Amino acid sequence: MADELGEWLLQRLAALLATVLVRSPYGELVRRELGLNGFQADKKGLGLVPLEGPVSEAEEEELLAGLIKQTRLPGKATVLQHLSDARSSYMSGSDHASLNESRSFMQALIDDITTETGKYSMRFPVPPGTPIA
Repeated sequence: MADELGEWLLQRLAALLATVLVRSPYGELVRRELGLNGFQADKKGLGLVPLEGPVSEAEEEELLAGLIKQTRLPGKATVLQHLSDARSSYMSGSDHASLNESRSFMQALIDDITTETGKYSMRFPVPPGTPIA
């Protein structure tokens, strides 16, 4: 019972901070953090509403970072840094910087994958003029 009451109070407090501090940097920070955790503030009911479902952005990011760490990509440290910087920029309210870092993350990841797969495709070159089925 106390757990449920505590959870209810925390949700109301988070919704209150997100709605009352509309123009404050703290309100924006609360709204962004709620969004990353899959919630938005309900102004009328003063509670939290799930955005789309039980998807945790933090868990997905951790899973993606774990998969990248397991690879042999030559620039995985750079790829992971772009991912971290994108999140940090978003949390600080720098949307443009966050989008740039997200783009850099994708570009670095694709470049590394292309480099690595290119190494293996050179082992079995296709003679010019060979029809591809």
